[in-house]
Amino acid sequence: MADNKPTVFDPFREMDEFLERSWPARFPFSFAGAAGEPAIWRARIDEYEQDGNLVIKADLPGVKREDISIELDGGVLTIKGEMKEEKETTEKNVRRSERRRGSIYRQIPVPAGITHESIDAKFDNGVLEIRMPIPKVEAPAGKQITIK
Repeated sequence: MADNKPTVFDPFREMDEFLERSWPARFPFSFAGAAGEPAIWRARIDEYEQDGNLVIKADLPGVKREDISIELDGGVLTIKGEMKEEKETTEKNVRRSERRRGSIYRQIPVPAGITHESIDAKFDNGVLEIRMPIPKVEAPAGKQITIK
C-alpha cells in the first residue's frame, strides 16, 4: 500500500473528515461542553502503512505529553488528552487573560494481533506518532470443495 493512504475504507471516517474540512477553521471543537465543562475536540489524524507498520499521526496542538493517554483494548486504539492553556498579558494598563480547555478523544480500529508491547509512540512539537507492526496473516491454502 502507498504511503499516506488509509489502510481500510471507512465511510464514517470519510464523512467525519469531510465535515471537518467543511466546517470553518475558527471552530476547533466538535461538541460544545455544557456551562463550565470543557469541549470535546476530535484530533485530526493521518493513518497509513509504511515499511510493514501501521502509522497513526495525530495533531494535538496545545496538549502536553503528560496529558496524553493511549490505550489498546479489543482491537481499538484510544487516544485521550486534555488541553489546558492560559495566557495573560498586560500592556499599557490593559490586562488580558484568556483560557482554553478541552478534551481530545479518538478511537481507531487496528488489525487483529497487535499487542501493547508492539506499539511505539512518540510525541514531538504537538504531533503524536504511533507505530505498530502489522501482523502477517497467511491466507489459508486452497482446498477443493466437493459438490454434492
